[in-house]
Amino acid sequence: MPWLGDRAPSGAQIAWQQLHVFTVDGDRLTGHWAVRDDLRVIEAVDAVTG
Repeated sequence: MPWLGDRAPSGAQIAWQQLHVFTVDGDRLTGHWAVRDDLRVIEAVDAVTG
């Protein structure tokens, strides 16, 4: 994840809220939309690693 920059992995578990919506036509995936809370992930990683 490039937006995490040079943050080292800590091994800590964090929650990452996401919502994915898919559209399907027959047996084909025709669309995908996602909303992720990336800012909260960065804040959680920074809180764990200091």
